[in-house]
Amino acid sequence: MYVAFKDVNFEELVAQLKNANYFIAITASLIGVLIGGLIRAYRWKYFLEPIKNDIKFKNLFSSMMIGYMMNSIVPKSGEVSRPVVFAKLEDVSRAASFGTIIAERIFDMLSLFVSFGFCLFYFRDSIFDAFGNDFEQYALWGSVAVMAGVIIIIFMIMNIEKTELFIEKYITRFMPAKIQGKVKEILVSIINGFLFIKYPKNYLIIFVLSVLLWLT
Repeated sequence: MYVAFKDVNFEELVAQLKNANYFIAITASLIGVLIGGLIRAYRWKYFLEPIKNDIKFKNLFSSMMIGYMMNSIVPKSGEVSRPVVFAKLEDVSRAASFGTIIAERIFDMLSLFVSFGFCLFYFRDSIFDAFGNDFEQYALWGSVAVMAGVIIIIFMIMNIEKTELFIEKYITRFMPAKIQGKVKEILVSIINGFLFIKYPKNYLIIFVLSVLLWLT
């Protein structure tokens, strides 16, 4: 908030708000939310396909809208409520559904880094003037961390049996015996949310839908 408003002239801001056309602003916002929700719901379908086929789009869209509503009440709470509502509507694992949300965010982050790379190439001087010369180093290390995480996830998905053994041997073994099985089941289900990685045919449509989301 401080960074966003530190150089703002509040008297001028109030004057502009008094003269704003709120009908156009609210209408545009509603259209943006509706179109963005439709695109995001359709993209989510491709993340969920490995978990369940023949998903009803109305369940995807309604879950998405409930998530938007929850975000307006408590920031980011929609990221939890959306997969829970969807899992109930489609009778799938809540953990696997939540795993697809994590997969979405990682995919979005990778897309952001790619976009930032293009911006850094074409607008290098402007970016350094705004954020300082150390920004490139922070961005580089951030990109390396995200890529390392993606590589680990891909390895886990491609070797799911070894992943289950790893979880059982090094994670759940230190927990009380009565919850070991449940925790292992939840962790494996979350990992299954990344199974879309095994379907390269969907990469292009996911990317195209992501670009459309940026434009909306």
